[in-house]
Amino acid sequence: MEEKEKNQIEEKNPSNDIKDNLESIRDFSKFELSGNYYNEKQLLSNNSSERMAAMNSLGLVNESMRKYHETQGIQIEREQAEDEYGGDIYYSDEIKVLCMKYNLRLLHTSYYKANIIGELLDAIIKFSNSNKVRIGTGGDTWSGDKDKFYILAPKKDFKRGIKTIQPMVFYKINDKNRNDTNVFYKLVYFSWTKLSLMKYILSWHKRSFTNNFIHITSIASIFMFFLAGKFIFNPIYAMLFALGTSAVIAFFCNLAVIYDNGESPNFEDSIYFSDGGWNSIK
Repeated sequence: MEEKEKNQIEEKNPSNDIKDNLESIRDFSKFELSGNYYNEKQLLSNNSSERMAAMNSLGLVNESMRKYHETQGIQIEREQAEDEYGGDIYYSDEIKVLCMKYNLRLLHTSYYKANIIGELLDAIIKFSNSNKVRIGTGGDTWSGDKDKFYILAPKKDFKRGIKTIQPMVFYKINDKNRNDTNVFYKLVYFSWTKLSLMKYILSWHKRSFTNNFIHITSIASIFMFFLAGKFIFNPIYAMLFALGTSAVIAFFCNLAVIYDNGESPNFEDSIYFSDGGWNSIK
């Protein structure tokens, strides 16, 4: 039953609408949080606080139990945020998954360079006035909450000021118990924007150092194979030469990209790739 439900969630909303994608990621995240950890749920189904206290005291809390306890906290915090702000509450990891799929960025509104529409501003003002969020509107001269608004859009919209899709606006819900990246966001504004299959494909190589390595190696090996064919007449040797040479080229190209972004070569954590840079302007 759970496997069937999981498949239904993964297949939900086959369209490429940006909000449909985000909702599907959130629904799958909720399913994983509620559907896993069967043993842990059974163990804490009765007298949970006392049992948990005893386990902590005796050092019996393993990694799986810690993860279960953390996920339960996330569920509770999401429900509290939904009660306070209404629906459309998303965890930072869920937004990160969407950014990784389509090479998007979630950055403070001050970084956005493309044109905006009045409808977007009206949505922010309406949300702020309804939730006592202070951004200097409604006769309020103080704008202390202005740093809590973020825009989700492609990287070039922040860098070049070219609007490729209608941006989404989020309000960051502060939680002093979590670090800056593990927080909840309230969706304030969105437009029915399609994310093309081509954008998904073109963003694949930017998701990790490994993906980019495979991408460059694949392309370079084609050219190197034809070049090697000029002086290596055995096709097997020519292919091996092309793959080896292309792999070396790909490795140093990746290093050059990372160093060009002012980073040390920490490979998979590089903020050049959307995995590490989904909330970075670099």
